[in-house]
Amino acid sequence: MDDNINIKEIDIDDFKKTYFHKKMLQKFCKDLKLSQEGSKLEIFERILTFLETGKILQPKQSLLAKKTNDKTLSLNTIIKNNFRCDLKHRIFFKSVIGEHFKFNVPMIMFAKKNHDKTYKDLVDHWVNIFNLKKSGEYKSEIHKSCEYNQFIRNFYSDTNNKGKKLIDAIRAWKKHKSNR
Repeated sequence: MDDNINIKEIDIDDFKKTYFHKKMLQKFCKDLKLSQEGSKLEIFERILTFLETGKILQPKQSLLAKKTNDKTLSLNTIIKNNFRCDLKHRIFFKSVIGEHFKFNVPMIMFAKKNHDKTYKDLVDHWVNIFNLKKSGEYKSEIHKSCEYNQFIRNFYSDTNNKGKKLIDAIRAWKKHKSNR
């Protein structure tokens, strides 16, 4: 992708169809005087909204809200609508689940959709997904902001690519992303 693209001159349909790295989207935000904070998907939606309507969307969470507080976490803690995958939470979940704990999309999506539940419910959900993955009964959904991961999974699922190596998948990805 050409790093010299002028976001002010890009066609909205081309913007929607083109793959952009997060750093490029952040550059577009800077050029448009928009906030560069947030996930890749949030930044993409902020730019798209601005291009389509002129409306400026603020980040979903401010920098001040990102600061951790001194409250201790427990299994009875209620999941808040601003749940973050931060160091404070990582330490807590590792202490409850074990050193093998890692944040994952199913856990994060559960937290975002269940603000009335407790951290015990979140732990139970994580352990359930972990056990299903171990048994081979679960294949995680890849978030739409992770296009590369989805492409690689699809590449290996295609019977025409049987026996091909990762380097072949990467070459195919580079060719794919260079096309609109």
